[in-house]
Amino acid sequence: VKSMNESGDQAEQEKPELFVKRITPEANLEKLAGKIQSAQWDQGNDMEGAHYSAESLRWYLGLDSTYFFVCFIGSDLAGMVSAQRQPRPYGQEHALYIDELDTAVNYRRLGVASALMEAVKALALEIDSEELWLGTEKSNFAAQKLYESLSPDLIEEFVGYTWELED
Repeated sequence: VKSMNESGDQAEQEKPELFVKRITPEANLEKLAGKIQSAQWDQGNDMEGAHYSAESLRWYLGLDSTYFFVCFIGSDLAGMVSAQRQPRPYGQEHALYIDELDTAVNYRRLGVASALMEAVKALALEIDSEELWLGTEKSNFAAQKLYESLSPDLIEEFVGYTWELED
């Protein structure tokens, strides 16, 4: 993070201490849902219509193959990531798929998404995943730059299709 010092030169600021926590059903989900709802999100986070509640988090975390991590700076929620373990139909292998990775607007460029990715990579190793996979929109250059900085083994171009099933 750069700022101007008194003489007008750019000076490096220390990055804040990040605390990443894996969330389990035993966590205080009501308090967490409140922090998620009150965090500063923008259109890039695609949170329009999303309503996190203790019940929705409890349901999600109750599924056998789902994982949820949050990152705090102090007591503020700075980001979150959700992932799903995806079995392969041809054997005992599975991959860990990152479904959502979000950083609050006011905490971007501080290492939040990188810290969350490191936590998910560690989880993938812990649960013996064959791959860790995520995708992002071709227009999301900031996310692409971040993911490339994390040294993926393969960067693929693909076309995705979405069917909106509810009006």
